Amino acid sequence: MPFIYPSPDQAIAFHTMLMERLGVTEPGTVEPARVRASLDRAAQMIQGGRGDIISLSAFLLFGLVKDQPFGERSAQTGVALTLAFLARNGVGLAAEPDEIAGLGIAVARGEVFAGMLEQWMREVARHMGG
Repeated sequence: MPFIYPSPDQAIAFHTMLMERLGVTEPGTVEPARVRASLDRAAQMIQGGRGDIISLSAFLLFGLVKDQPFGERSAQTGVALTLAFLARNGVGLAAEPDEIAGLGIAVARGEVFAGMLEQWMREVARHMGG
């Protein structure tokens, strides 16, 4: 995969750091097997050149929220980790923070699916820097 993609250990460390930065005293139960499965499933969706960074990001966000690998904090971590993944690979989202955060909630509620995330991301994605 040509992208800089998080390992399960990196995703778990990211979650821990995010919860600390947010001052969350109950960061939720982390299930490493679910973290690995969510990351692997997203990566498999684009293997063989069937997708790009936007496809991968949409499936990453969707899986991290729906699979609940970080317990009740999965939506927060899913959104933040997806944004970090995009930024690390030179892509930003030209959208308001509340709109982006709302996507995590909408996915958790079953109102938004991976294909819808992908379409939205394609509309707001911007390549950063050179």
